[in-house]
Amino acid sequence: MTVHLARRSVRGRPGRFAATALAVVVGTSFLSGVLVFTGTLQRSFDELFATAYERTDAFVRSANAVEGDFEDIRDLLPLSLVEQVAAIDGVAEANASVRGEIKIARLDGTPLIERGGPPDTGTAFDTGATSSWQIHRGRAPSSDGELVLDQRSARLGSIAVGDQVLVDNGVRSQSFLVVGIVTFGGAQTAGGSAWAMFDRPAASSFVLGDVGLISGVSVRGHGDVSDAGLAAAIERELGRMAEPGSVAVEVLTGSEITADAQSTVQRGLRFFTTFLTAFALIALFVSAFVIYNVFSIGQIQRLREHALLRLVGATRPQLVRSLLAESMIVGLVGSAIGFVAGIGLAAGIVRLLPRFGVDLLDIDLLVEASSAVTVVVVGSVVTVLCALAPAVRASRTPPIAALSDVTAEPKNTSPARTIAAGVSSIGSIGATAVLLRGPSGWLLGVAVALIYLTVILSGPWIAQRAARTATRIAARSHGRAQIARSMAARNATRSPQRTAVTASALLIGLSLMVAISTMAASIRQSVADTVTSGLRGDFVVSVLRRGSGDFGTIPTSLAPTIDALPEIETAAGIGAVFVPIESGRDPGVFQAHTLLTVDPTVFGSVVDLQFVEGGLDELTAASMLVSDEVAKRNQFTLGETVTVRLYDATLLHLRIVGVFANDMFGGGYAVDRSLIESHEVPTADARIFINVADGVSADEARRALVPVIATAVQGSSGLTLLTPDEFVARRTASLDGFLNFTYALLALSIFVAALGIAITLTLSIHERRREIAMLRAVGMSQAAVRSTIRWESVLIALLGAVQGVVVGVTIGWLAVRSMRDEGLSSFDISWSATAAFVGVATLIGVIAAWWPARRAARSDILTALAPGGRR
Repeated sequence: MTVHLARRSVRGRPGRFAATALAVVVGTSFLSGVLVFTGTLQRSFDELFATAYERTDAFVRSANAVEGDFEDIRDLLPLSLVEQVAAIDGVAEANASVRGEIKIARLDGTPLIERGGPPDTGTAFDTGATSSWQIHRGRAPSSDGELVLDQRSARLGSIAVGDQVLVDNGVRSQSFLVVGIVTFGGAQTAGGSAWAMFDRPAASSFVLGDVGLISGVSVRGHGDVSDAGLAAAIERELGRMAEPGSVAVEVLTGSEITADAQSTVQRGLRFFTTFLTAFALIALFVSAFVIYNVFSIGQIQRLREHALLRLVGATRPQLVRSLLAESMIVGLVGSAIGFVAGIGLAAGIVRLLPRFGVDLLDIDLLVEASSAVTVVVVGSVVTVLCALAPAVRASRTPPIAALSDVTAEPKNTSPARTIAAGVSSIGSIGATAVLLRGPSGWLLGVAVALIYLTVILSGPWIAQRAARTATRIAARSHGRAQIARSMAARNATRSPQRTAVTASALLIGLSLMVAISTMAASIRQSVADTVTSGLRGDFVVSVLRRGSGDFGTIPTSLAPTIDALPEIETAAGIGAVFVPIESGRDPGVFQAHTLLTVDPTVFGSVVDLQFVEGGLDELTAASMLVSDEVAKRNQFTLGETVTVRLYDATLLHLRIVGVFANDMFGGGYAVDRSLIESHEVPTADARIFINVADGVSADEARRALVPVIATAVQGSSGLTLLTPDEFVARRTASLDGFLNFTYALLALSIFVAALGIAITLTLSIHERRREIAMLRAVGMSQAAVRSTIRWESVLIALLGAVQGVVVGVTIGWLAVRSMRDEGLSSFDISWSATAAFVGVATLIGVIAAWWPARRAARSDILTALAPGGRR
């Protein structure tokens, strides 16, 4: 009986079935897209590196590793290690591996690829049997001024064999002739990075800064022993030959280096996949509100049917099972369609990947059965759970209701709901109070969840009062608009629970948009406040940046040249090197950090670091400065010694002589640049800060600076002269791309909310067919009916928008407060973005009402008023 009733109900009401299934489709399609994309991504890189390293039997590298943003950073090895490995029994071929971070640009200084993601990589092109790269066009590099590019970078940068490119190694820039285009294991690139490959001596010299250094050794064996046996033999022999104080090495088998490369790429993309998954769950969560509303309205409209079933002997459990079986059918069909739709969405995600540094345009999507099962199971479970409460309410319908033609809404509030709302509100206040005392990521999540729970549970109460307020406002208007607005407000008051649930779908998406825009505005304001309070200079010389960060170099000779100009009072540069620094909390554990390099004799005149303890005048070649954030995180104190390890394994023990509050550069550590220069570590300036001499105008100073900077630009990656305001704008420009991408993802939840409003109004109009027909019969025009429905839709949208703004600003404020120790010191609201969101919500209300209003206005009066017409 249960399944039979469910099938007949679905066949008998195709419109309601389609409306509910559509909500399930939209909610599950994004989840399907993310699962298909993730499976495709993993398969792509697994096959890519398995092919690339299939001829590598062992790989030798440094055992000292420091975790970096995209991959582990390891000590460099001496070139002599290649000969030592080649001489070991069982080794047929040993080739030097060189790898380091660079920047590839066109000759005008613009990045070859306009995107973020993994940094550009410089390496030695290996022509041996263990090579992962193959020549696609042209030839291998054979001199210092030549290189080959990966096929993807050449294609996206419109570079052909015979063209020249500019390569920046962080210390200097040099133009190179492109003599070949290469592929990686048959693919256009590896890991999303842009690759420039030189011959081995040029790679060691230009990329690593020393012709005698390499990154590792790739090995091919004779085949008479297993990979594990060969790796063990190499490690044993190298350990026996190692000299005291030499860099410790480890030897991986071919399968181990393959797995390591696969996990490195996946780790670099983990944030992106997690990011997408979070938005898929948000879309599914918003869809749940729509699904719940459709089932709730459907059960109210079918009270007479349910009561008749009870009269003929159906039990309450049978009725509940029948309705849940119906929801299961809807969930299965909607989830299956959603999975198919998600495949197309996955293709769209793949095409967006180049913006994040990964190009998968040439691969086929992987559609796995496990992904389909996950989507169908999750969609079906969510649908059944959304139908559970309406099904239980329907089963409680008294049989006597079969004799009545009146529908009854469920109670808007209940003691349990009121108690739950009170408990969650108290919990959110408590979590917020604790969070304000000290930052905590998990506590922020708890506070945000409780805020959403409180608002959703209090939704009917808020909706009821909002609708009453709208009724009073509408009563003050005049003419035909007064009638339409008053009726719309009363319709919303009629079912506050339905109105609240519909508005909540919009509340979720808009509140997240407002929260993100608030955080972005706060970040911009924090950067502006930090720079304004710390920058004493009038101009900043920075690397010309377009789309991929401001990694680049300024010759260290430029700052003294500018300082010597009569129009300039002081010019001081700041450089940066990326080195492992020992953790204060975990002695012996090193983490990679940016180490700022400054000239303490002039730097203080252009930048105010706002010292908490010590000062810049105490900085020497045997000491260092740390930010107060770094000092707190590592429990460093003034006078304590911190160990810095260079990549030739040299250990520097530096005493802390100053703790500064204004970490406007984000490094957290600073040293005298003479220390770095004394150890022959290549360095350059990242920025130069300039004070104009007294009595010299800004225009006069600019005219003197431009030709000097233009001379320094020759052969480099491009420099630009900025005012402090322009410098702040450049520092925060990277937020725009992230915000736009986030808004695009959240737009899906807004679309689901708009769909929910349209479905709710459509079903509500069907429920009110006789009422609308009676209004038409007494003279109400079609235009007035359409206006009433539109105003009701706009009222629901505005209710969700206003709640979304309040909740979003609250969440943004909590997030900013929780990250105050990370340098987020100012709170700001983007009023323009907030106003735009409210405007979009209003527009959504108008658009969502189009079809319901049109249908209501065109309904047949006689049919609706006829006996049984209401059904």
